[in-house]
Amino acid sequence: MKERLRIVLLLAVVALVYSNTLLNEFTMDDGLYVANNPQVTAPTVRALFTPHKVSNVFRPVTFATLAWNQAINGGKPFGFHLFNLMLHAAVTWLLYLLLQAILGTSPQAKTSAFVAALLFAVHPIHSEAVASVVGRAELLAAGFLLAAWILHLRDHEIAALICFLLALLSKESAAAFLALVLVGDFAHGEWKPRLRYARIAGVTLLYLGLLWKVQGGTSAKWAFPCSTIHLLLFPPGGEFSTRFAWRGNMLASSSIRPHFPATIPSTRFWSI
Repeated sequence: MKERLRIVLLLAVVALVYSNTLLNEFTMDDGLYVANNPQVTAPTVRALFTPHKVSNVFRPVTFATLAWNQAINGGKPFGFHLFNLMLHAAVTWLLYLLLQAILGTSPQAKTSAFVAALLFAVHPIHSEAVASVVGRAELLAAGFLLAAWILHLRDHEIAALICFLLALLSKESAAAFLALVLVGDFAHGEWKPRLRYARIAGVTLLYLGLLWKVQGGTSAKWAFPCSTIHLLLFPPGGEFSTRFAWRGNMLASSSIRPHFPATIPSTRFWSI
């Protein structure tokens, strides 16, 4: 199968599987982070680089894209869902490129990369990230992280660090990049100069320090006021999200079983 045809098939499958999300309204946390969020409805540079007033999350790139959607579509859900679908298609394509870079260019390697990307494209575990507008944080973080990984393998270090930073500013989970790169380079059997990894670690530490500061941290307290750490548990009977929220020196926790409208399968989104 020709390379161009494989890419077209991947993108077509994504469009086919998730086209039903285009008719969705806002769901779950979309009201909090989109419809009723001044960072989206009346954005300023200062507001985008300020933690969300309710959840204290710091995701300026994610909120900037949501604000762009708001300006283009006037707050109508269709445009938000269309952009999410396009992002998932882009992430699937980037994963396909990354797997080829790691596995090699032999016919067997290309076939394995294509099959893996195809499974990734249609796997229901991604449903929330695509179907829920606020799932865009996962899509953006994954896309920029995969792009950074590919650029790292191609020795475009500056571009890779820029993409990594954009991933961090999309969602905090992108801080796992260094670990992923180390495992990937080990599997690929080709190590990069040590300073390359040191610079990735430096960007990660700088971001964590910035996150700690903007979320209300001080040198006297090792806590993020009102920040939230999500631990995902997957028991046999279903999925629970256990939320631990630090408020001053107090740790509060609650277990939540997510609820979904009929148009969204009750499966967990991916995040990396």
